Amino acid sequence: MKKNILFLIITLISLACSNDSENNNEKECSLVSAKITGFYYDDITISNDASNSNFSGKISFEYDIQNRINKVKGGLLHVPDGNNLNKWGLSNDVEDVVTYDNNTIKVDYSANSESKPYKKEFTLNNGILISRKVTKIYPLQLDPVIYTYEYNGDEIKEKINGKVYRTFTLSADNLVKIEQIKYGFPNNEIVGKREYLFLNYDSSQNLLKGKFYINGAFFKAFSKNNYKQLKIREYSFKDNTYTLEDESGTSFELTYDADNIASLFERDCK
Repeated sequence: MKKNILFLIITLISLACSNDSENNNEKECSLVSAKITGFYYDDITISNDASNSNFSGKISFEYDIQNRINKVKGGLLHVPDGNNLNKWGLSNDVEDVVTYDNNTIKVDYSANSESKPYKKEFTLNNGILISRKVTKIYPLQLDPVIYTYEYNGDEIKEKINGKVYRTFTLSADNLVKIEQIKYGFPNNEIVGKREYLFLNYDSSQNLLKGKFYINGAFFKAFSKNNYKQLKIREYSFKDNTYTLEDESGTSFELTYDADNIASLFERDCK
């Protein structure tokens, strides 16, 4: 009987030590950098030839004392030429500054650059995007545009002044489609639409999920995994019928580390 009790005590101690060891071996990781593969700058045109000379293809992050991203290194640079004064590229020499005010995240894009494209504010509730305010600055500062978000199951309505601008559709916690209706001027009639299709998702964790404030990663931030194909379709609208006019897109392959984290991300683990 004493032997059985002694064996039980030894077993319990062994299990406790094993559990402690497992807990101590859990990795604590912070995101160091992210490749811009799959990024999409939907509210500004990026000139590819402007970024080739001074851009590594990735952005890196710095953190505040609360372990929140407060600086994004690498971003938009104004590179005007004779044909296009509103020309932007990506550069390692610029940075975006991120500040926090309760549930609002404020971003000063290209903070150390003389010309800034815009500044933005994002309001979240428990990680859910509620609204964002975009103030375009260059070449002239315009009135802010405020986008609000309404959630209904796997559908998200993005609205401006109460009118639907875009509809986001999710499946299995991943963004699979965005539909943007195009309106004519001055009668505000429907003239077409644009569709974004996000395809070929992997099963790996998307480390940019919820980080709506990172420029170019807004679409990616809705998804728990990483898409590997993006299609963009343009439609015209006539006689109550949408007609496909053009399709473009991109696709890419990913590799993964021993923790099944995509090669898109660089982490610092302790």
